[in-house]
Amino acid sequence: MPTTPVVIDCDPGIDDAVALALAARSPELDIRAVTTTYGNAALPVTTRNAVAVLTLFDRPDIHVAPGADRPLERPLADSLTTHGPSGVGYAPVDTPAACDSNPLALLDVLAGTSDRITLVTMGPLTNLAHALGRDASLVRQKVVRHIGMFGTIEERGSADHLADFNAWSD
Repeated sequence: MPTTPVVIDCDPGIDDAVALALAARSPELDIRAVTTTYGNAALPVTTRNAVAVLTLFDRPDIHVAPGADRPLERPLADSLTTHGPSGVGYAPVDTPAACDSNPLALLDVLAGTSDRITLVTMGPLTNLAHALGRDASLVRQKVVRHIGMFGTIEERGSADHLADFNAWSD
């Protein structure tokens, strides 16, 4: 069965943790890397959550690269009221290790793959914004399809009456 090469850019809180677990076990996906960002929680927490999910679902082989730790222009906001202190509700998880922010993590991952990929963004779009700002032609060359979780047209947004949190953040 042919698989789809994907890079997942996320901020694992409850929603992204479930989506990442499903993706990790999918025989249809070839996850090339996971990049993390702030959003549902701070970057060290979302990075820890991504590693924990991949480990729990027997996929420690997937590289996790910490990306941006704050929006480009707006003040940093998180969703701890929704996602709890651990970012994954009240699940018992290890204390997050410190991690260095690399706003160009997504660009580095794209540059390191020889294939065209499907980019799945499930958090604030800051990593994608940094990648496009630095080398839009590489992003266009490597990303054949972009699937994002960043809003709806007919419903109220999660951040305000117009915007979903992921689009509102960046």
